[in-house]
Amino acid sequence: LMVALAESLWVLPKILASRKPRGHIRGRPRWKSSSRVVRSTKGAHLAAADLVPPTFISADAALERTLGSGRYQLGITAGVGACIYSAAVAFSLLPLFLDLKLADDPRLPGLTADNLPLASTALFSGWLVGSLFVGFIQNKFGKKTVVRGGALGLLLCTVAGAIFPHMTQGSIFVLAIIRFATGVFLASTAVAVSLVQDFVPPQGRNRFMVALNVCYSLFAIALTCSCGAVMRNIDWRLELLFWCGAPMVIGLLFGLPRIGESLSDLAATGRQQEAASLLAHIAHVNGEPLSAQGIAVAAADGAERNPNGLRAGHRSSPVWTAPMMKRVGALSVCFLACGFGFYGLSYSAGQLSTNIYTSSALLSATDIVGYAAALSADSFGLRALQSTCFGVAACCLLLCSIVAAGGWQVLACALVGRLCLDICFTTIFVSVVNSFPTACRSGSLMVCMVAARLGGVFAPYCG
Repeated sequence: LMVALAESLWVLPKILASRKPRGHIRGRPRWKSSSRVVRSTKGAHLAAADLVPPTFISADAALERTLGSGRYQLGITAGVGACIYSAAVAFSLLPLFLDLKLADDPRLPGLTADNLPLASTALFSGWLVGSLFVGFIQNKFGKKTVVRGGALGLLLCTVAGAIFPHMTQGSIFVLAIIRFATGVFLASTAVAVSLVQDFVPPQGRNRFMVALNVCYSLFAIALTCSCGAVMRNIDWRLELLFWCGAPMVIGLLFGLPRIGESLSDLAATGRQQEAASLLAHIAHVNGEPLSAQGIAVAAADGAERNPNGLRAGHRSSPVWTAPMMKRVGALSVCFLACGFGFYGLSYSAGQLSTNIYTSSALLSATDIVGYAAALSADSFGLRALQSTCFGVAACCLLLCSIVAAGGWQVLACALVGRLCLDICFTTIFVSVVNSFPTACRSGSLMVCMVAARLGGVFAPYCG
């Protein structure tokens, strides 16, 4: 009796600590992960590890364990990152070339070289408005839903932009509305980047961001060369549908079906079964099906968890403390400088040399070098590299305003400044993901993107 009593006192607290959660179906094993089978006292066959709960680890640790830079990550980078984020360069760069054709089209008397910059400003204004609300929509419906809705909206705006200007004989008001709506949906492209990075371990995020930005630059070079040579005498509506519509169709049909909702967001909202299924799918695609067994994704870092690994309270429970607000303010200034400088140089391509297509192609080629140079952040650190590049870019762009326009000196200074801005633009996106917990990440990204779009609003007038 003494031994039995001692055993009961030892075992009883463990039983109470591992009691079944609410909603558990009686008679059904709680955890399902093992293939070893034993016979119970009632004759039923149960898995030996069914009664052993999984180990809760963070989403980043789970991705590292399932080969976080494997085939799954490469697939979503190509299907979602390249087709939706990188191809979105067409929506901001193509108007620079299309406006030349719109102003010369006799069927569009309402569109002139004097009022077309208003339509470009409407694009960035819509981008600014979309950035204000994309964070709230993301918190309510999830990142994948925002990316899907944004890609569909961009596709519809592309079709409208090819139809309605001719129907209204070139109404600048109609064109401005279409481009404003396009800008609103463009805000979802930043969520696409965040969604892709959520499936990459921290040490690989900078490399994947560099890969996406290189695709961005290659797409811009192809667009510039096409508009300046192959499609120079083709109807501008075909250019619009090809460069803006086709990538969105590919992303909707082949990219988004391959990606799931963010693991950290699923865990933060208590959808543990979906997170476990997605983690098993990632491990299977990456060729490591056994690596996902016995683990589960815990809630966001720093959040309070209950015994089941779920975070107590709502996903937005972490308080915006003073240090976090300081980080948001600092990163917002960085995004503002990058947005104004980057897009300002793009719209000033006509003043950098005598050929606007050559200048745009050189800027895009410089982007590739700059994005590749951002890999040096792994060696020198994000903060040190950003500070140095911002300083060099400031000096180069200041020299652009001093030397004579159209000469090789201004082009050289612009290219060096653009290279430094490329490094900054890449690393600050990584800083947003690394500097904030999951629950605050969407809000901080929203504020930063608003700052970047605010800089882009005035960029069309730089040219």
